[in-house]
Amino acid sequence: MLPPMRPVAIATLSLLLAAPAHAETVLECGVFEGQSYYLKGGIIAETGWMEDSMGGGALRLVKEGETYDLLVVDGAGQKSLREFGMTLTLLAEAQGKITISAADASTVETYIFDPAGGEAVLARVMAIESQHGASLFRADCN
Repeated sequence: MLPPMRPVAIATLSLLLAAPAHAETVLECGVFEGQSYYLKGGIIAETGWMEDSMGGGALRLVKEGETYDLLVVDGAGQKSLREFGMTLTLLAEAQGKITISAADASTVETYIFDPAGGEAVLARVMAIESQHGASLFRADCN
């Protein structure tokens, strides 16, 4: 049986190992909420617009040197979108905004982060077996 503090130490160590070593947090955003338009098929019963949200945790924008990364942060710890198989590309860094795309074989996401304004916008298009659609979301960030 483990001493009482040992599980906490193990959990803390696993979080530290999951984070990039010298990454600086630029912004952390809460739940993205907005609208999605889904096409009928798979798990979608009817074509149309609906209120939607993405994520049950936070999304952290970090920068290490000149490289940005996006980390999903939830009760299980944090994981880079790259670890989910997505390719991240810096599209623009202008007027105080940071625009990054994240893409894999079935999903393209474009994030616009506004550190000064404390918000982010996400446009997502996905074509996966269970659903096809497009979304526009917004989140508060700090």
